[in-house]
Amino acid sequence: IMRVKGCERMGRPKGSKNVVRAKSDYKPEYAGMLLEFFRHYSEGEEAGVPTLQRFAQSIGTYTDACCAWVREHDDFATVFVEAMRIQERMLINGGLTRVFDPGFAKFLLAANHGYREKDEKASVEVTSGAGTLNVIVSRKEEKK
Repeated sequence: IMRVKGCERMGRPKGSKNVVRAKSDYKPEYAGMLLEFFRHYSEGEEAGVPTLQRFAQSIGTYTDACCAWVREHDDFATVFVEAMRIQERMLINGGLTRVFDPGFAKFLLAANHGYREKDEKASVEVTSGAGTLNVIVSRKEEKK
């Protein structure tokens, strides 16, 4: 079974209730359909970036089922990785060209693709008649 990043980040919102859903059977053609959905998404009627949730809805199933297929079917997992690369490129290019709000594109890249800002200390020196004040701003990094 292939381990793929992406679906583990798609959790339920805190406080939401578990919903029992009917089992959705996997069909091998879903892998090709997923890739085509992501490749040609911008040609459709809906604006934005393609998501697994929108793909699941388009084939009449749930995101949870698609995440299970990523874990259980290597062909779907391989295509899912490429689909996430397509989404990543769309977010980067859309943010750079301001097709998407750059701040929101940055948020989605951090939330879904592991991007983060380099953690650096910033130093500011303020001088007034009373003397000099050095301010160092830093953020504590998480232990790995």
